[in-house]
Amino acid sequence: MIEFRYRVVGNDKSYRCNLNLSKNLGVNIKFDTGASSTVISAASLRLSNSGLSLLKEYMQSKFTVRMNFKAASGSDFGGYLCCAHNVVLGGSVIKKFYYFLTMQDRKLALLGVDFLTYCLYIYSWRCKWKFIYHFIQSG
Repeated sequence: MIEFRYRVVGNDKSYRCNLNLSKNLGVNIKFDTGASSTVISAASLRLSNSGLSLLKEYMQSKFTVRMNFKAASGSDFGGYLCCAHNVVLGGSVIKKFYYFLTMQDRKLALLGVDFLTYCLYIYSWRCKWKFIYHFIQSG
């Protein structure tokens, strides 16, 4: 079960949960039905400047699956398709987790409809402050 807790930070009111891509690499990801794809920016991974430079160089030279996106603000950006294994999302282990990694300098972590489509939504009137999803894994 994946719980998304309601959080208010400034003007941002959203449902979020923690996503751990590996033992030492995690982000707080936003539940976003307006995002067609799951997108994580390199800046949100909290890497050092040298680590970020190495990542950018590697992604641009090695990855061929790239997709262009349009932000809600209207700006365009590109992302590289990635797959992480045994990811922990809100306490649930996902065997294969696909997302697009962008090289943006601003922090961005959106759990899009590409993932949420495979979830079963459960709502409890007693817990109005959270969404609960059951992720349906195949294979």
